[in-house]
Amino acid sequence: MSPHDFDQISPQPSSYSSLMREHEKQAEIHSSQLPEPESEWEKVRATNEKKSTKAHSLSTFSRWWPELLSCIFAIGVFLGLILGLRPYQGKVLSSWPLMITINTFVAICTLLIKISLALIVSNGIGQLKWVWYRKPRPLWDLQQYDSASRGVVGSLGLLWTHRNGRRLVPVLGAILTIILTLVDPFGQALVQLKDCTVVDPSARSTIATAHHANLLDPDPSNVHTLNGGAMGPMMIGMLNESLIPPVAFDCPTGNCTYPNPYHSSGFCSKCKDVSDQVVKTNESTWYWKAANITLSVNTGSQYVSGNSGVFKLVAENIPSVSPVASVQIMASQLTQCKDNSTTPWRCRTYGAAVCEINPCVISYTGEVKIGTLKEEVLNTSEVWSSGDENNNKYMGSVDVSCVNTTERNALQHAGFHMGPDTQWLAYNVSYYRQNNSYIVVNDSIVRPECVYMIDEQQLGAMSALLYNDAFINTEVSTLVSPAGYFLYGEIQWQAIWNRGVLEFADVQRAFDGLVKGMTTFGRSNPIDASEGGIGDSFWNGTSYRNTTCIRIQWQWISYLATASFGVIVFFIGAIIMTRASLEVNGQDYKTSILPLMFHGIAFRDPEASFKDLWFMDEMAAEADKLHVQFEAAGRGWQFVEKKVD
Repeated sequence: MSPHDFDQISPQPSSYSSLMREHEKQAEIHSSQLPEPESEWEKVRATNEKKSTKAHSLSTFSRWWPELLSCIFAIGVFLGLILGLRPYQGKVLSSWPLMITINTFVAICTLLIKISLALIVSNGIGQLKWVWYRKPRPLWDLQQYDSASRGVVGSLGLLWTHRNGRRLVPVLGAILTIILTLVDPFGQALVQLKDCTVVDPSARSTIATAHHANLLDPDPSNVHTLNGGAMGPMMIGMLNESLIPPVAFDCPTGNCTYPNPYHSSGFCSKCKDVSDQVVKTNESTWYWKAANITLSVNTGSQYVSGNSGVFKLVAENIPSVSPVASVQIMASQLTQCKDNSTTPWRCRTYGAAVCEINPCVISYTGEVKIGTLKEEVLNTSEVWSSGDENNNKYMGSVDVSCVNTTERNALQHAGFHMGPDTQWLAYNVSYYRQNNSYIVVNDSIVRPECVYMIDEQQLGAMSALLYNDAFINTEVSTLVSPAGYFLYGEIQWQAIWNRGVLEFADVQRAFDGLVKGMTTFGRSNPIDASEGGIGDSFWNGTSYRNTTCIRIQWQWISYLATASFGVIVFFIGAIIMTRASLEVNGQDYKTSILPLMFHGIAFRDPEASFKDLWFMDEMAAEADKLHVQFEAAGRGWQFVEKKVD
């Protein structure tokens, strides 16, 4: 059965057939006008030209007011998005004030912007299809424009239709339709939540410092004896200073910084390589005249006498204030030479050095990460003065950056000279001991927190340890017996000699670790201000806590800005093209199909019938061959079939 037969037996005529018959009637009514459509166009155009400029202006606003309001709304939301996010750049997530999350806020704003801009683009493309038919065009292009106003696939088709690039405004509209589909993911990329650390003012962080490093025995009857607790850090430091227990600190959050340089009274060391002073007296003996040390190579299976040691240290008793001690070190039977330029002691098989231990003020910066303290030594100072008070000697040093204007003027008036670059100033400290505490006398012109000191009692106790005891004034010797090869001497020096794998850098490292252990103990056990000491026994730092922070990636806002700017340009272009082509009439058709339903198409052949076109592919093929033009007719704007050569 043919479609025609189906139409005859149908109870009601199909809508398509009714539409075709309506078109045929319209064609018959206007058949007399078709030969001269231009004359009708001229009449309408002449009528339109009589309208005032004010009427045009009012018409533009009245017919485009939804798009104008959408444009204003989109710009307002865009600015609100920027102003809403900007104050929270780098802030903690908990500072966000709204009930909704920040990502939800961004999603809502981008959605509103997208809807507003899409309305403008969709209606603009819909309106441009009527402008496109200002000249005869294939009827199929009507479908392309209509699809482009609805989505990405149609926009790609419209780009293909205008692939020659002559129609910039419709092409821009198609591109903007594609761009607007990606607004959501780019909007979500605008806000990034990341782990961060922020200052926690509620948590107080401190690190131990010492204005008066205290290594003395707390027993008043042993004021000339070092605290036995200091021996542990000293021994550990000589072997591996990284194993010294950290100085006392308090960091409740586990992450703290002490960025401003802080100072502490302590001890420093410096060593000098003097191997050139050693002479070889025979094939198995070396002699260092300045230190009166002789070392001999062990031969035979016999006990070794004292002067046949392989590692010997002699500490010179220093009664003066500085240095605390001067230690002569000589080592022999060194092995495993690799490169004479980098391991001269081992390649020479012997070496000698002189190391000094001095009181000093050490400047640090520090930080605590995940509960672990890491300090960096910035510099050291050995600017001291020694003043006699009650037959005791007190070495004093003033931090010039700590003193205020009144103290600076008082110091200058007292005869102290301070230049613009003076950081430390030798200062006569006036102290006396009472109830096992050191107390600053009232006539001091500098606040205690700016003063650092060491006293002769500590220096004497340390010198006695280094000189009289076997801690340093010792030697490491060998013993070869039928039972085997043995080493005798203090265990720490045996480890440092390391069976001959010893270099000058190892000696310097051992003494650096020794004084670090002394300083660490002194800082952790200061003579506190609460006990009458100098200043506070700690330095305040800054505490941080781990949290989630807001990071605004402003580079993605450019995507929204570009899309918004492009839509505004497109909107202006669509209005201009519409006004230039359609005047006032037809300016509000946009995406509506009602103009086509009411006015239809004026066919050149009134008898033309398309009843046999049932499927879209058939209609598309016919529409591609059928050229029409949108022009003024007696009943309004109408598609009129045109013959195109």
